[in-house]
Amino acid sequence: MGTSAPLFEGVFPGLMRLHQASLKLAVVTNKPRFFTQQLLDSAEVARFFSAVVAGDDGVPKKPAGDMLLAACRRAMGTQPSETLMLGDSDNDVAAARARQDARCGACPTATTRAARSRGRSRATASSRRWRKQRGWSRARPED
Repeated sequence: MGTSAPLFEGVFPGLMRLHQASLKLAVVTNKPRFFTQQLLDSAEVARFFSAVVAGDDGVPKKPAGDMLLAACRRAMGTQPSETLMLGDSDNDVAAARARQDARCGACPTATTRAARSRGRSRATASSRRWRKQRGWSRARPED
């Protein structure tokens, strides 16, 4: 495993805006907790997250949806149907789809390396369909 994980462009300002809006945020990762905390600290974003659900927490790992449910119910104290999941891997898309039932709302907006090389996310259509089914439109932040 590497010792750093650079943030995608726009992530830090986005986290700042979400934090300023007092939204609860969590990290859900298959990585071990110790390593995850080191990555969050080195990227200087740990302060934005109220919870971390890690691969060594004893919850079935992604692509199963159990970690997402644990983040909602146990870690953040939120209702899954009111929770939005954003990810950056095929496992994230699969976990979101696994929990996409009446009890959990998860938006599969992950972009994989292969999809980025083709210039688009494989999950874009799924994400649009998910938002449309729930009457959500693409929110654009105001400057």
